[in-house]
Amino acid sequence: MKFIVVAVVVCMFGITIHARTISKRSSDSSICSGSTPCGWEIYRPESRVSDFFVNSPCQCADGMRCVRYRDDISIAAYIYRCRPNDEEGAQVKENIGSIPISIKDEGLYELKIDDVAMIFYITVTNTGKDFVRLHINSSRCCQKVDKDDMDCESMRIHGGDMGNLYPRDFRNLTLIYVNLVLHERKGDCDMAISDDKGNVIKRNVKFDTTLVKDGETLIPRLMQQYYSHQDVTKCSSIDEDPLNECRPYECEVRYDGHRNYFNRTSKRCLPVPKCAAHKGKSSALMVYNVETNTCHQLSDEMKDFKQFLGGKPGVHGLTQAHSYPIRVQCHNGQRDNSSKNGQWCICDPGWTSAPLDHSAFHPDLQVYHMCTVWLGGKGGVYKGPPIKKKDHTPTIIFAFSMLGATFITLCFILCWVIYKKKKKQQDADSLSYYELPSEEEYEMKEHSLDSEAE
Repeated sequence: MKFIVVAVVVCMFGITIHARTISKRSSDSSICSGSTPCGWEIYRPESRVSDFFVNSPCQCADGMRCVRYRDDISIAAYIYRCRPNDEEGAQVKENIGSIPISIKDEGLYELKIDDVAMIFYITVTNTGKDFVRLHINSSRCCQKVDKDDMDCESMRIHGGDMGNLYPRDFRNLTLIYVNLVLHERKGDCDMAISDDKGNVIKRNVKFDTTLVKDGETLIPRLMQQYYSHQDVTKCSSIDEDPLNECRPYECEVRYDGHRNYFNRTSKRCLPVPKCAAHKGKSSALMVYNVETNTCHQLSDEMKDFKQFLGGKPGVHGLTQAHSYPIRVQCHNGQRDNSSKNGQWCICDPGWTSAPLDHSAFHPDLQVYHMCTVWLGGKGGVYKGPPIKKKDHTPTIIFAFSMLGATFITLCFILCWVIYKKKKKQQDADSLSYYELPSEEEYEMKEHSLDSEAE
């Protein structure tokens, strides 16, 4: 417990010395510069009171305004410094409008690499005698995409109720813009601070998170933890990601669904057109072409086909497809836009096209490749890839090898069969030679032996 008391006393002693140093430094000159602190304060939340050691706001030179920053030495202390005005030259005024608040600072919170939101803030102080309930919102937010391209649709920032602000208390009024791509954005947002009585104070807050400025990679204070110099690649288009090796952004993510088409030629994210029907036309016939990012009016239903089904006189049956395909590729020929002969491509001499299945072909979707069959002939010039004469020697060798192997196998089987047959005959002859005598022969032989014995 004694250790804690001693630590608190030492801390307060250090803060007091720091405050006197700043007070002495600021009292040497009536006008502050950009690097010299002009004021210092300690904030005590429990009493909602700020102790000012030097009168604030500070007195700044022309073209400068007074802004409060958090002190690096003392956590509960703030330093007042002078900084240049914004581009419009409008200084921060005290007690603007009828709401008793003083605007001290405005800008963006520090960004980190994994952040998914950009947080705007306006720091205000209650200069009145009673608490005031504040609300903040934004009516417009524009980002400068290119020199002649200002986008005021895709960025939507959200504020809300900021609660009660008590006398001499300060607070950051915040608005949030949610997006996965927070870098490479520059513009301004119109914000409105209001109270419960309907009083409104309007502010314009600028933002800039571009990575490359004037050809150099710079890392501002608010993006120190967002990227490093080695992470940045200089890209040729604003819609290519310098933190992803200049690969295209996901347009629908970067522009919140307002520019969903990436043009590979211009390398830009473009809005998708609204395919509304022309006057007097049906909206069901309007289609969107994903490849060209354009709208097309489909042709009307085939009236001649209906007439053919109805059997009206003078209407002949459809014998061939008369619609001209949208996507035809003439490999060895030129497109024929005339309708005299009904052909789609005029092939070069010696070339023709493969037969077309009209029943399965859709002229609005499929690509018809024409002039791809080489016929040869007089005057024909073959422009295709060189035709190599196939060498059939390996095939012939393989075929004869297989025939030879088959013949040898059959000969072997035949020899084996003959051998087995002869072997069987020899075995039969051997058995007949060693065959036992019959019963009659045995009796005769026995009788002869008995006669000799007598």
